[in-house]
Amino acid sequence: MVKIAINEPYIHTNRFKILLYIFLFIFLAPAGGVPVGIDITDEAGITVSVPLNPRVVCLSAASAETVYALNASHLIVGRTETCTIPPELEKIPSLGSIAGEVDAESILATGAGLVISGVPPISAETERSLKSAGIPVLHYNALYVDTILPMIEDLSLILNREREADELKDFIKRYQNLINERIADISAEDRPKVYFMSMGDFYQTAGSDSTGNKRIEMAGGYNIGRNLTGIVPAVDAEWIIDKNPEVIVYSIRPDQYRATFPRIEEMAAKRDEIAALPGFDRIDAVKSGRVHVIDIGTLSGPRGIVGLLYLASWFYPDRFTDVDPAAVHEEMLRDFYHLNWHEPWAYPMSQSD
Repeated sequence: MVKIAINEPYIHTNRFKILLYIFLFIFLAPAGGVPVGIDITDEAGITVSVPLNPRVVCLSAASAETVYALNASHLIVGRTETCTIPPELEKIPSLGSIAGEVDAESILATGAGLVISGVPPISAETERSLKSAGIPVLHYNALYVDTILPMIEDLSLILNREREADELKDFIKRYQNLINERIADISAEDRPKVYFMSMGDFYQTAGSDSTGNKRIEMAGGYNIGRNLTGIVPAVDAEWIIDKNPEVIVYSIRPDQYRATFPRIEEMAAKRDEIAALPGFDRIDAVKSGRVHVIDIGTLSGPRGIVGLLYLASWFYPDRFTDVDPAAVHEEMLRDFYHLNWHEPWAYPMSQSD
């Protein structure tokens, strides 16, 4: 047998290094030897430290739908009553109707490690109490595609769901790029004039600072309220008639229908009500039948891409003859929310309906 002579000091030196590494790993490294938190800058531009894979309270439909689509719904321990898609979310305890009504005690009782706020936001008092208790709060309005994608990216890092996030982002980008390509050559002068009835109100519209204005522009329309100050400024019938929009879009709220989604009969009745408003028979949109009703929840969050497809197809029916927004919605609900639903969330889906 050949014996190899090893210098004794060498053994002692390396043994010391090994013991030192073990000490550092055990006592200085986080549990499991991996990072336990990550710094995230939310939509509001605020950077906070967030634990990885935390128990989550979702105070907006957009955040709850995103967490579910990323296959991490088991981490949701609280929600608001607006979080109903998919219906499985309704099994999770509701902490209040909307974020502003939820108090810190209710949230702390869930053992949550993260709270995600949206529109309307969590109250300043509740947020202060949560921060004092060491619970981070992230803010994401996620009202149109450009803000939805960063939220998906951030949550994928927090929840360790990069693969699922890539699939969801690719789905959204596919249709966003389709819309961009098909309206790219349309000049401002050739864009249809659109009147958006915001928040389920005939006489509230999308002002210069609104997400509605942004959505209309992204879909290739010209918002007749774009020069009005504010988010949802009030207007009167004469102003609308004088502007003579070519397309009218009404966003129907959940409290205006009976089920999880609006029925055709309910949307058709609302459309007839709009057409019968005093003087509206003089508006081009009414005369040509280009009055549309869409569920407000289909305009924001991950499913906001479906709402954008509806708008683009209504503004330019000749350019989107091969695109069925309802079929895209069904695909999204099936692939990301495990739902086999065929009900329309907008009416009429095309001018021929």
